[in-house]
Amino acid sequence: MTESVSTLNMFKPTLSECETIMFSLSPAKYDAFLKVLSLMESDQPIYIRNSAVTQNINNSLAIAHTDLTPLLESQINLTIFDPKKYLRLLKVIKGDSDVYFISDDINKRIKVVNENINVTIPKEIEELTENVELPDFTNFQPIGNPIELTSDHRNTIKVLKSDSDFVNLMIKDDQMVGIHIPETAIIIFDQFKGLNMDESSADLLLKTYCFLPITADKYNLFLGKDLTTNTYWLATICDTNITNINIYESLNEYSEDLLI
Repeated sequence: MTESVSTLNMFKPTLSECETIMFSLSPAKYDAFLKVLSLMESDQPIYIRNSAVTQNINNSLAIAHTDLTPLLESQINLTIFDPKKYLRLLKVIKGDSDVYFISDDINKRIKVVNENINVTIPKEIEELTENVELPDFTNFQPIGNPIELTSDHRNTIKVLKSDSDFVNLMIKDDQMVGIHIPETAIIIFDQFKGLNMDESSADLLLKTYCFLPITADKYNLFLGKDLTTNTYWLATICDTNITNINIYESLNEYSEDLLI
């Protein structure tokens, strides 16, 4: 993201008495910032605290999290309440000048400006703002080895599960070995090619509603159990080639008698 020295600080916004600069981003960093946020869900608020991004996804069944500090090299605090609407507006801002985020406390808004365009987004009201808390893995016991998948795996699974709200992780001998899509398909992970089994021969089936939800190049899956709450968790590291986005989802055991 190296930039020409001649473009740095070539634009400075004029502020009113009630306005203060929250932060600014160079054109390249602003572009990367929007690309990362565009990978998140479009219908849930995005919370950014000290450049750490969190979002409840799939009706709060899982949490997405990423740290933008290495990417942006600055501390950002921001809430985007309607990503579908406001990311579309923010993408209109283009050019060679820095982009400034300006807080207007009187009018409860944030102005996002460069030398050409001024876009307004609503400012968060603290008492109405949710707090997305990451799970505490202090007493976390890993189960088996991680599984690596690719975008090709995701594309295949996406087609096969198009009529299902969830898939089941198949566990055999304390190891993730594949997924079961009810009434549709069994997929054995590449690490266990040739393994002859179906859902009935798995030691455990764990239901996931948020399997590979983010578009990425590579995925690393980690399964474990919180020994304090006796809850299974799936942590997925999504390598987007810009930054890693982590997905955390608590899992329930699958039972054909208790289908939701």
